[in-house]
Amino acid sequence: MKPLFRWILDSVLPPSCLACSETVEAEGQFCAKCFSKAEFITAPLCERCGVPFPFALEGGVCACCAASPRPMTGPARRCAMTTRPVA
Repeated sequence: MKPLFRWILDSVLPPSCLACSETVEAEGQFCAKCFSKAEFITAPLCERCGVPFPFALEGGVCACCAASPRPMTGPARRCAMTTRPVA
């Protein structure tokens, strides 16, 4: 029954890009234009929150994370960021 409901819902309200509302293939995706503008974060970065560093730092965490207690949720971080408008 779920596939039928999903098909009906997608027919009435098609899935849209998370950034610009362009129609996409499945819910929770970015369109090709927005995905191409994403800048994926690679090392060096904060080990807790994923903020990129211009160079490697000793200790591996940013000042904000170093000043706050370790989060209880476990490891999670951002994977990409944009420095310009997406849409």
